[in-house]
This record gives sequence, C-alpha cells and structure tokens, in this order.
Amino acid sequence: MRTSRPAIARYEGNPQKEIPGSADVALRLFYAARMTSDPIAREVADLLTEIDELEHDSRAVTFKETEFGWLKTAA
Repeated sequence: MRTSRPAIARYEGNPQKEIPGSADVALRLFYAARMTSDPIAREVADLLTEIDELEHDSRAVTFKETEFGWLKTAA
C-alpha cells in the first residue's frame, strides 16, 4: 500500500474520514481474506507483524518505582 505508519494512525484516529481508494480496497480485501482463515492471508499477517516488530522494536517497556520516581527497567 506504500502508506506510512503515521498515515495509518491518522486513519485509525479519525474513523469518520475516508481512507484513500486503493488503500481502502486493499485493507478490505485483506481483512476479508484474514477473517475467512485464508492460510496465505494468515501467513502474510504473521510476516507483516514480524517485520513491524523488527523495524519498530515493539518489545514491552517496563518501569520500576523508586524513591526518585519511575525508572525504565531492562527488558
């Protein structure tokens, strides 16, 4: 779809605003395939999730309360 992460966030943040044509069609097609348990759609979704996690390091961040406030702990 060649759509940036911020653009997707804007789509999600304003559900009343229409998504541009090609992105809308692609999302609807993929959603329909994924909801019917299409094995290829499932594999694509898993791969996209893995790529996103690698690119954006989406590991959970944990904090510990100290006398100086909250401090980030090692993951």
